[in-house]
Formats: sequence, structure tokens, C-alpha cells
Amino acid sequence: MENASNITNSSKRHVSKYFEDYRMVVTWTLAIETVFMVVGTGLNLWFLLSILTSKDLRVRMRNQLIVNLNAVHLLQTTVKCPVLILKNAAVLHRVLLTREFFCHTYSIITSADQTQSFIADWLMVFIVGIFIANIMDVDVASKWTPQVSRFSKAAMHLLPWVVAIVVTPIGISQATRWYPCLVIPWRKLYIFETVYTIIPTAITLLLMVIAIVLRYRRFSHGSRTGGANMGVQLIGKGAEIDNTFAYVFAAFLCVACEVCHLIFSFEIIEWKYRGLKYHMASYLVSDSRVILMLLPWLLLPDIRQRLRSWRPWQREAAGIDLTIAYGKESS
Repeated sequence: MENASNITNSSKRHVSKYFEDYRMVVTWTLAIETVFMVVGTGLNLWFLLSILTSKDLRVRMRNQLIVNLNAVHLLQTTVKCPVLILKNAAVLHRVLLTREFFCHTYSIITSADQTQSFIADWLMVFIVGIFIANIMDVDVASKWTPQVSRFSKAAMHLLPWVVAIVVTPIGISQATRWYPCLVIPWRKLYIFETVYTIIPTAITLLLMVIAIVLRYRRFSHGSRTGGANMGVQLIGKGAEIDNTFAYVFAAFLCVACEVCHLIFSFEIIEWKYRGLKYHMASYLVSDSRVILMLLPWLLLPDIRQRLRSWRPWQREAAGIDLTIAYGKESS
């Protein structure tokens, strides 16, 4: 009887400890996701509008893809974060505790996660690809007809969105009769995570390695032939290469966030449990991309200068008209 009583007391303490940890995790998640929603929305809107209102910046394909990435982050801060905050607030205050409520919120959160992951990861692939073209001094648009150039740009911007928005709902179905939430079944989730996350992340890493090698070769070649190219350097011909560290930093953050996303997803699939705090940390690090992914672009001089000088409440000073009008003198 004494052993049975000890086991019962131990079980009660374990259950009590679990619910204490669960409440703490929900509280921290609620607070941090609120920061992501408020700060992330403000910063991404600032980036997006500052680039779009500058004619010189918005014509560059690199900047257009960064703006698209800002739009993806705004999808998280304006759709997923509010739903996640509502769900956690309902748990803390013990309201709306119905199965239908949790099913609907969980379906929205998981669908937004998959959609955002796919679009953001493939946009990073395109951004690094543009950087490689910049290193190689290849102007792809000049080699294509205007129609092909416009079509390729539109495809890079729209294709990730179209695929994610169309394919993700197709994979969603009712998991079981005992769990009637509309989610992606765990067998399909392996395929989704592979196509949506693992493949584009691996391509980004591969392209980044190629970019570093090409940048090093061009730098070392330029050092050896510095004297011979003095005339070219003085004239200033050739494309200006972006800061390599900005892209390395962006690729590192993208991979780190996706690794945390995969850890959280696959541990749920495999029914592994390492602790609520471990799950919370991996999930929040993955969501932190809405703020962290802005940092690398501050290393790009044109964007950094624009963010410093742009004030939406101030009208930009008009340029000085230096045109000289010549009239015919009368004799």
C-alpha cells in the first residue's frame, strides 16, 4: 500500500509539474509572438515601403525579391501570429475551450507555417542565384527579349506563392475520426517538409558555397592582375559586387530557422517528447525570422542608406534643375 501511495504521489507531482511548465510555455509564447507581431509588422512594412518608394532601389531584381520576402513575413505577422496569440490567450484565460476552436486555429497555424516556409525558402534560392549572377558579371536580362525577361521575373515572384497556395490546401485532410482537425496527415507531412523546406534549404546552401568560391576566385584574380586592370578600375566599368557577408548571414539565418522548424515538426511526427521548453524554443526560433531576416539586408549599402534617410512624413526634396536655356540673340 505504501508503494502504491508513493507512486500516486509521484504521478500527481509529475502531472502538476507538467501543467506548470505548460502554463509557462503558453505565457512565454504569447508574449514573444506578440513582439513578433508588433515589431515584425512595423519593421517589414518599413523595409517594404522604403524600397518601393525609391525608383533606384525597386528596379533591382535583388531588392524586388527582398520586398517579396517582406510580404511573406507580413503574412506571418498579420495572419499566423494573431491566431496563435488568440489560441494561447484562450488557454490562459480558459475561454473558447472547444474542440472546434482548437481545430480551426491549429489548421490555420500549420497551413500558414507550410505556406510561409515554402515561399521564403525558394525566394532565398532566387536571391542567392541573383548574387551569383552579380559575381559573374552576367546580365541575364540583357541576353533575353523584354517579354522573356518580364515573364521570368514574374515567375520568380509569383510561382512560389501560387504553388504554396494551391498545393497546401490539397494536402490538408481530416487526420482520423478521433482527431477531426483539418491538418496535413503525418505521412504527407514528410513529403511536404522535404519539398517545402529540405530541398530549397539544401539548394541555398549549395549556391552559397558556389558564390563564396566564385567570389574568392574573382577577388584573388583581381589582386594578381590589379596593375593590368588599373585602367578599368579608373574608368569604373564592371558591376559592383554586393557584400558577400550579407548573403552568407542571410543563408545562415534561413538555415538555422528551418532546422528549428524541422526539429519541431519531425519530433511531433515521431511522437518524441524532449520537454515543453525544448519545443517552445525550437518553434520560437523558427518564428523569429520575421525580425532576424531583416538584419542581413542592412549590410547592403543602398538599402541601409535608404532606411537611414527615408522619412515617409517628409516630402523628398526636388532635385535642382541645372538645365540652361539658350535663346537666339537679336542683332
